[in-house]
Amino acid sequence: MTNPDEPYDGAIDPGNYELLAEFTDLGSADAVAGLLAGESIRATVVAVRPVAGIPSVFRVLVAEKHLHRARWFLEHNEISENELIYLATGKLGGDPE
Repeated sequence: MTNPDEPYDGAIDPGNYELLAEFTDLGSADAVAGLLAGESIRATVVAVRPVAGIPSVFRVLVAEKHLHRARWFLEHNEISENELIYLATGKLGGDPE
């Protein structure tokens, strides 16, 4: 992942990457990237801060050659909000500390 404290101008150089998904939290984006990695689909997460003071968006980018497969995986393996929370934090969605 790129440094979330640095602005991202939309450019990424290592290979041709395409936008797969956007999230408002880093944990969900990292969780999806991890699930894709488990399927041997190369993905990266970048933080996008277009203007100071505006909340970040975290983008999951996938190598262009794996985009179709990544979309298929996400469409056929719907991930619930609770699953994303668990993958990001190790805690179930409604569990108290």
